[in-house]
Formats: sequence, C-alpha cells, structure tokens
Amino acid sequence: MARQHQEQNSVKRYLLKQLPVAEQQEIELRLLSDDSFSAELDIAEDELIDEYLKGELSREERANFEQYFLAHESRQRKLQAGEALKRHFSNTAPAPTNGSK
Repeated sequence: MARQHQEQNSVKRYLLKQLPVAEQQEIELRLLSDDSFSAELDIAEDELIDEYLKGELSREERANFEQYFLAHESRQRKLQAGEALKRHFSNTAPAPTNGSK
C-alpha cells in the first residue's frame, strides 16, 4: 500500500515536473514499456485536473500545473472538459425529494 502511494506521488510529481531528471527519465522509460503504467498515468492526469479544479493544489503545484502540465494540448482539452462538467453540475440543482414513495 505504501509503495502504491509512493508511486502515485511520483507520477503526480512527474506530471508537475517536480522530479529530478533521473527519476523523470525512469518514468518515461516505464511509460514506453508498460501499457498498464500508461493507463495509470492517464488516471493520474484526470485526478490532477480534479485537484486543480477543486483548488486542492499548493501554490507551487498550481504554478507547475499551469506552466508544465497544460503545455500539452490534449491536457488543455481535458481541463476544458472538466471545467464544463463543473459548471454544468454547479448550475444543476438537485431535484427536491419528498419523504413519501
């Protein structure tokens, strides 16, 4: 469990360009050779976007997100989709419920 958390943290730091060069390269090599790790990276991107939209990133993480993470057009599109969903759900009030069936 601790190893999985450490790996998730490393992937997040990779996406935010917060790893030393050697660790960056290690992750890049793994991405080329491990399809399941590539899928994990896609999930980590989505989670990072969610954290950004919820305001859960530190000031440094937010700056790195905006400078490095959003440098990729595909990630910009993911962010735009996330923002649209957030707006949709914030504008949609839940239907009132009554106690009877």
